[in-house]
Amino acid sequence: MKLVNCFVAAVLVGAVVLVRPDEYLSGALLIAALLSVLTLYPVDRVSLMTSIALLNMVLMFYFFYRFFSLVPGFELHWFMNPAYAEAWLSLLGGFSAMHILADNSCCLKREFEASSEAAASRVLLTLRNREQKSQTAT
Repeated sequence: MKLVNCFVAAVLVGAVVLVRPDEYLSGALLIAALLSVLTLYPVDRVSLMTSIALLNMVLMFYFFYRFFSLVPGFELHWFMNPAYAEAWLSLLGGFSAMHILADNSCCLKREFEASSEAAASRVLLTLRNREQKSQTAT
């Protein structure tokens, strides 16, 4: 997964450098690349991971908004016309943001499950200790 996230970041940065879209789309693609790189580092704070996931979700909706706002003006073979490079970049950004968001949600799920498992194991350990103490007392 780490290798895929590095590849996604490199593709996004490369797309910005090669195509040079407008400032807003370039900034959004670079932020998505940064978020892709941030998934490589372990984040211990759940609030920070949640804020990263929320920012990524906003970016994903922005990319798809950009794409679907261009759809009414498409010609028959728009996907072969280089004039629609921003539409391709919006699609690329949207799907890469979906991948990054899936990775972030997996990390959040792991954090929540680990904390609940730790709490459940502490409860079971406490119950076992109480049971052993009651058996030795009688």
